[in-house]
Amino acid sequence: MKVNRLNVNRLKVNRLKVNRLKVNRLNVNRLNVNRLKTSFEPSTIPASQLQTIQPFNHSTLQPFNPSTLQPFNLQPFNLQPWPKATLREQTFKARSEK
Repeated sequence: MKVNRLNVNRLKVNRLKVNRLKVNRLNVNRLNVNRLKTSFEPSTIPASQLQTIQPFNHSTLQPFNPSTLQPFNLQPFNLQPWPKATLREQTFKARSEK
């Protein structure tokens, strides 16, 4: 009988511990909810200045495969070889005029 009473008491203690854990979890959840609460104030931005989101047009989407990919051109379109000869002539003229 004593062993059974001890086991019952242990079970009661374990149940109490579980209930305390549940209460602690609830308190933590309440704290998290309170942290997330913010005050919502009316917007001071006029409606005319707000941008509207355009719907995505799926018909313009191209398939992604190697045949449709274009190689990257990392150079500017107006890149010209530097005219070294004319540059040397201009600097030489500028020095000789001084």
